[in-house]
Amino acid sequence: MAAEKWLMVFGATGQQGGSIIRYVLDDPILSSKFRIRAVTRSPSLPPAQALEAKGVQVVQADADDEDSLRQAMRGAYMTFAMTLPIFHDKDARQRGIAQGRAIADAAVVERLEYIIFSTLPHVQKISNGEYRLP
Repeated sequence: MAAEKWLMVFGATGQQGGSIIRYVLDDPILSSKFRIRAVTRSPSLPPAQALEAKGVQVVQADADDEDSLRQAMRGAYMTFAMTLPIFHDKDARQRGIAQGRAIADAAVVERLEYIIFSTLPHVQKISNGEYRLP
């Protein structure tokens, strides 16, 4: 039976998203149920091309661009989502919230069944104060 449900993965070329993709591809049950759509800002870069070589659909989207999110989510069943903190950005907290909201809003508009959202623990605590959000 061919996989018919699309699992959309943000951070596909990084550690978190990449580990989700590897796990699903390597699991005989999950890989028979889900096709993977990898989300990246730069589909032409080698890490994204390597995913395509494994049969993963790679699409361009940016969490700061709501239209690109909706286009990328069209037809998806669920998404693994995350935002990328930029610790030196004075608006990091607000930007992360806005990106998360944009992803969730796009998922609702496109009628995804599930959103799996990954977030960080309190960065100031785990870095012993080295990193601080404004």
